[in-house]
Amino acid sequence: MGSKRNRAYYLDALRVVAIFLVLFNHTGRYGFQLYVTATPLPVQTAYLVISSLCKVAVPLFLMVSGALLLGKDEPVSVVWRKRVLRMVAVLLIFSTFRYVFRYFTLGTSLVPGEFARLLA
Repeated sequence: MGSKRNRAYYLDALRVVAIFLVLFNHTGRYGFQLYVTATPLPVQTAYLVISSLCKVAVPLFLMVSGALLLGKDEPVSVVWRKRVLRMVAVLLIFSTFRYVFRYFTLGTSLVPGEFARLLA
């Protein structure tokens, strides 16, 4: 799917939908949990349905990624090196950044065992 002629735009549209669903999932009491404080029953039901629908975001991302990988003939070693190890590296770097940021802003302790527990 390297050329624009063969690009599957419906997969891009699904990614955009998944991005908005993930963002809404992280809005907390101002969006995702708004059904808790909504008073009229129809409004509460609408917010509850929207909150339930946004839970498909991560599986949607995984399915789009899988669909894009279907036509590729790569050995497992290349998949591990190009995809899995990169994702693990990004996860570790940003988790470490967030852990140290919490230390400086909230005054939490820097304990390696606790960091490992939070990653799991």
